[in-house]
Amino acid sequence: SFFRCFFLKGLPNVLIRPSLLGFFQVFLGRDLPSRTDLPHARVRSSVSSLFVCVFVFSGMCSSSPQPPLGVLPVLLLLLCTALHMGSGSASNCGSTLTAVYAPGLIALDGQDGDWDRVKPFYSLVLPMDSTTSSEATSVSATVRAAHDGSRLVVLLQVGLPLPRTRPVMPNQLVLAPPTYHRVMSLFVTNTLFDLQLVLRLEEYLQAVAPLPFEDALAKMLGMSRVTYLMLPCGNSSGSPGKSEGERIKEAVRAVLRTPRDMGLHQLDVQVESVAAFQYEGCVRELLKVVAIKIHRGVRLKWCYYPLGTKYDLIYRKDDMVQLVHRYVMQWTRFGGDKVKTIRKWYPSINMGDLLGWGLDLAQREVLFWDMLTQASCPDPAIQNWLLSRGGRVVRIDPNQQSWKNKFPVGRNYIEFLKLFLCVEKGTWKQKFDSSVPTSCMSCQGGNLIHASEDGKWKFYNTQLWARTDKGTYASYPLGDAVQANEYPKCPACNVCVMHPFRSLKMIWHNERSLPPAACTECYRCQRKLRLEGPGVTLNASEYHGCTDVEGVPADTPPPNPDYCYDTQKKPIPRPSAPPEVVKKGFFS
Repeated sequence: SFFRCFFLKGLPNVLIRPSLLGFFQVFLGRDLPSRTDLPHARVRSSVSSLFVCVFVFSGMCSSSPQPPLGVLPVLLLLLCTALHMGSGSASNCGSTLTAVYAPGLIALDGQDGDWDRVKPFYSLVLPMDSTTSSEATSVSATVRAAHDGSRLVVLLQVGLPLPRTRPVMPNQLVLAPPTYHRVMSLFVTNTLFDLQLVLRLEEYLQAVAPLPFEDALAKMLGMSRVTYLMLPCGNSSGSPGKSEGERIKEAVRAVLRTPRDMGLHQLDVQVESVAAFQYEGCVRELLKVVAIKIHRGVRLKWCYYPLGTKYDLIYRKDDMVQLVHRYVMQWTRFGGDKVKTIRKWYPSINMGDLLGWGLDLAQREVLFWDMLTQASCPDPAIQNWLLSRGGRVVRIDPNQQSWKNKFPVGRNYIEFLKLFLCVEKGTWKQKFDSSVPTSCMSCQGGNLIHASEDGKWKFYNTQLWARTDKGTYASYPLGDAVQANEYPKCPACNVCVMHPFRSLKMIWHNERSLPPAACTECYRCQRKLRLEGPGVTLNASEYHGCTDVEGVPADTPPPNPDYCYDTQKKPIPRPSAPPEVVKKGFFS
């Protein structure tokens, strides 16, 4: 009903559609607060009033098949009044509507070019309030209207200065812009979305160019249980005369003809047409694509290449998800492959994949503090954390047994989590290092440690080590955060980071592994300080990927596509692996 009334352009680009700025948005959970409740620190009050008025108008339209003409003068009056708020009188506000007869001219998605032949009947340019923090001096508004004899479509364009930052809701993240590298790497992760919207397929195809249409479409459909999709007009799939559903299934079959170890192995889909829209000789259908079966070869985490295909993700409609552990190393465990059946699949994104795609620093810092609200469990590596309902971080396996491995505790546990999120001391990579003594189950044939790329820091034997003036490394004293008041703006954080954080199995948790109440208070303070106040930056250059996989750059394609994409067919040793390790086949 909202789009039957008119298409919003300009205003939602700033407030509710940053995806049009090149960013991806992720919403997690059902408790979504009203967008009008958000503070807009860099947008003047009149714009917020206009924002509310627009949704009041759309609510009027929703009760009838066509927008009642009687409310249109009300819309114009609200528009004029809102734009004048704080800037003088609302007199001379016109209320006469002039709509051009143009059947089939305006497409469903309201592209700007559709309105080129419709002249505006109402334009307004007003100075900005003196209280605005924007460098712009004015705001403009234009109204255009068209009808086809039965339906009226109104375009409201509001030119606003783009704020440098924007607040985000607790269950929302703003990710780095999509690129070929990021999308191709995402296809080989163990992420499975519940629902995805691919309504602007042209923009997605542009991001993954030169990937063929069939590959781009099938691989995207293999990422979600349900997809709402609109195919582009024109020669997109080379299948003239075929229905949209046939085009989709043909694209899937074309991709599956090429056998591969990584990526799609099997994809069965059911296609249903939800609605059809005709535009200048092209009929576009809104399609609901339901996955009947998905089988993908996936990695342990973002761009993790040493073990080849770590898991096969298998999903069947109305059934439990399975992760089949494939041993492609030169050794196997007794009994063959290990199958993990996920009986309760929560809506989530693996933290390793989320960080690999790219976030700004403020969001990474808040995610780190959220991790401290969870009980400390064995093996706190980043792939064992999920971002789940409500945008909160949880452990993927809180009941994991510690076995004979030792894990960091206390403030070293804090530093271990920080290195995975790249919030301090730069970027870290996991690599072989024969100069330090280490002992762990996954280091057979060599010493595998974490080291900062600037060479100043190392993390091994569950401790943080710093380089001395002599070039050697010494255990780094972390001190007492409470006494030093390391976090003066959020004092609860001082208490939180001094917790013991012992790694215990879930059934054995006690006051040494369960976080204190100060950690929850600290998280709320940090979130308010970094995201709810100034908000996330809208400068795409400040969004960076973060991964500890050796040889994989942060945001650019790897030197070898087998490191990240679905082309890998065999295990690949790390660049720092010594010859004896490569010979034995122990690449992890």
